[in-house]
Amino acid sequence: MSGTEDNRQDSTDVLLLLGGLVVAGVALSWLLLSKPWEALSSDERVVPPPVVVAATQPAAEPRAPEPALETTLDDPLRMARLAFEAGMLVEPAGLSAWSLYEQILEDTPGQPEALDGLTLIADSLVARGAVALEQGRVNDARDIVERILGALPNHDGARALAGELGEPVQRVTSRVPVISSPPDPSIVEAKPAMVTIVQPPQIIETPVVEAPAPAPPPVDPMVELGEAFDQAMVDNRLLTPTDENARHFLNAMLSLDPEAEVVVEAQAQLFNEFLRRASAGTETLDADAAKTWIDAAESVRDDAPAIERARAQLTNRLIEAESMRPVPASELEFIEYVPPRYPMPARTRNIEGWVDLEFTVTPEGATRDIAVTDASHETYFREQAVAAAEQWQFVPRVFLGRTIEQRVQTRLRFALQ
Repeated sequence: MSGTEDNRQDSTDVLLLLGGLVVAGVALSWLLLSKPWEALSSDERVVPPPVVVAATQPAAEPRAPEPALETTLDDPLRMARLAFEAGMLVEPAGLSAWSLYEQILEDTPGQPEALDGLTLIADSLVARGAVALEQGRVNDARDIVERILGALPNHDGARALAGELGEPVQRVTSRVPVISSPPDPSIVEAKPAMVTIVQPPQIIETPVVEAPAPAPPPVDPMVELGEAFDQAMVDNRLLTPTDENARHFLNAMLSLDPEAEVVVEAQAQLFNEFLRRASAGTETLDADAAKTWIDAAESVRDDAPAIERARAQLTNRLIEAESMRPVPASELEFIEYVPPRYPMPARTRNIEGWVDLEFTVTPEGATRDIAVTDASHETYFREQAVAAAEQWQFVPRVFLGRTIEQRVQTRLRFALQ
């Protein structure tokens, strides 16, 4: 009995084994025929991630002790860019974009960014010089030409402006000497031969006396002045030349009949044009031009509210530009100065460094909007510098008779004693 059961068990095992082999064969055949691995693109294949190895950075060498508070002038290019963005093209002399770019070119002749910066400023100055010349401020225009050509002798705009001024422009000549060859003795210069000219006999004609042309009809002086005024406006002769400008003709019309409709219209036209140009000068921070246009507007029409608005607009624009111009902290007077705390981790490691700060001094003398613009270390000194600046108190800045906000910059140095 047991032998029979063993035989049945063996038969069952054989059938199971044969069934498994059949299933495996079918699966293998399907794989070989369909080749599913070819459907995977190169982007879908799994690539093991790269191994990132952290490198240790050597500790910074300690620096020599320096003063705790110092104005940041260590990056002239950055200072020049800030001055240009703040509209400080040529003023103040020591911190203007022009002065800083010139200094960079003295230290590094041909520095590209400095040359491009000077060229951009020169283009703006030429526009100011053209306005100055139009307003009759010849000396201001001449100063602009001399400034530009002193640094950029080939600037086309400055040379053209010099030509309008009638100033001699120094031409840039070739540095290669020109060698002239001696004359060839075999070539004999021909001398002109003497020619005798025989004049034909002169015929004297008796002039015909014609009757005088009738006199033209009289011209209304108001009409004549009005046409001259219109032409001066078209030609952009608002203030110059002296006896051929629009204001001159308007004044002549006012002397004839200030109530005439054509005079009132001309007066309003010139007044509005003067104020429009004053507004343009205000936007470009050309204060001299804006003031001249405002004065000219006031001279042709009595409109106190409009004149006051124009002057207030100019003042506000100048104050706004001055407030945004970063000045060194040394230009302001401290009421309270709190030194920064030296971070203990840096002290224990004998690490020194510095932090550049920019912040706003409010009309009350407090500090706000404190920002770290640069620093010697990523982890040290920054928090301590900001925390110290938050406690500083200054004497507020006064500009054009007003107490203003002022953007300030400084460098705090952390040095071990």
